[in-house]
Amino acid sequence: MTSHGSRGRSRSEGEGDGARSRRWLGIESGPGYRSGLRDFTANLNVFTIVTGVVPVFVICLSVSAVLIASGSDAGLSTQQITFWASSIYVFGGILSWILAPYYKLPIVGAFSIPGVVVAIGALGDVSYSEMLGGILVAGLLVFLLGATGVMAHVVRLIPMPILSGMIGGILLTFPLRIVDASGAEPWIVGAAVLGYLIFYRWINFAPAILGAIVGGVGASAVLGRFGSANLDLAMSFPQVQAPSISLAAVLSVSIPIAILTVGAENMQAIAVLRSIGERPPTTAMTIVSGIATAVAGLFGGHSANVAGPTTAMAASEDAGRPEGKYVAATIAGFTFVAFGLFIPVMVSLIGSIPPALTAVLVGLVLVPTVAGSLRSAWEAGRFTLGVLTAFLVSVSGFTLWGIASAFWAVLFGCLVSVVAEQGDYRRALSGSDK
Repeated sequence: MTSHGSRGRSRSEGEGDGARSRRWLGIESGPGYRSGLRDFTANLNVFTIVTGVVPVFVICLSVSAVLIASGSDAGLSTQQITFWASSIYVFGGILSWILAPYYKLPIVGAFSIPGVVVAIGALGDVSYSEMLGGILVAGLLVFLLGATGVMAHVVRLIPMPILSGMIGGILLTFPLRIVDASGAEPWIVGAAVLGYLIFYRWINFAPAILGAIVGGVGASAVLGRFGSANLDLAMSFPQVQAPSISLAAVLSVSIPIAILTVGAENMQAIAVLRSIGERPPTTAMTIVSGIATAVAGLFGGHSANVAGPTTAMAASEDAGRPEGKYVAATIAGFTFVAFGLFIPVMVSLIGSIPPALTAVLVGLVLVPTVAGSLRSAWEAGRFTLGVLTAFLVSVSGFTLWGIASAFWAVLFGCLVSVVAEQGDYRRALSGSDK
């Protein structure tokens, strides 16, 4: 097994985004399920298992708390919230099974966290069924953006350094929470960071995040920070709801959710994959995200799409060899599906885990990806102002019209470079700057 920080040559190193052959609807071809399943067990190890389970489980717990609180404040019933959560986790996980083993890439499906805010906020103006109808239309819009090739064309116009600056800024918010958490629980955070560093430096047969888990969980147990949990050992299966379509829902739900999906979530994942030297199947990722979002809406959820942060986790150094990272993504899909099916059990666990432990584990697993993105953004010395703009906008958390900062970071970064760095842009578009 490779040690921490080792990197193999990417399968697609030196190739452009358009090098994949195309099939129906312009969907990119890949190695295929037979190849992915054949090599699955050879790449199944402690690196891929830990990366596919632990950070995903932790982030699921933290996001579920937000979803439950937001849904309750909006007046949704416990049953509606349960169906909502079950839908987005199950169909997000299934999306990972569809894409990761076929392309043998660390593509992880989840859902849009800002989309929760958009959908919940719309409930003040539209009914629950109209909100779900808006989600169905959003899925159709995303599907069309993929099937028409619009998304793939847009991505080809965005310079890689600007994408890297955006992803570095977006994901930096997670490691920054470690600093905040250290003020509240210095011993827990300190033990987790120390465990991470020990494993990173000296324990080469296991991912560094495992050291953080040992240290953080141990410190939390010694300090008595784990709360009691009354486990509800029930299962929850997604159930078909009754969506209805209205113009108000299309304007307040469909368009914002579609923009978030392609402009934030998919764009982040594409940037992550490109930053590790892979050629992301942009059209397939967009089409499948559209279908999954529509299905999630039919079953009471707000989205199911390729997600940036979780893809970054599976693409991190902790996932082991580059050729085996798709296994971590596939396992992450199982984690999401299991979480969705056992959502009542997971909800009962939410209050028992120290928030500082959640923050430090999620932050540490994304540290290598943040470092790699920032290195990729600035090491070439091109698009300097555009990269800085993308980084600052994304790390600020800037939102406008309900659209998250990832979209604006890329847009503003490209606009700045078009105006101030025309030479870099011309070389990039002509292909002479590869």
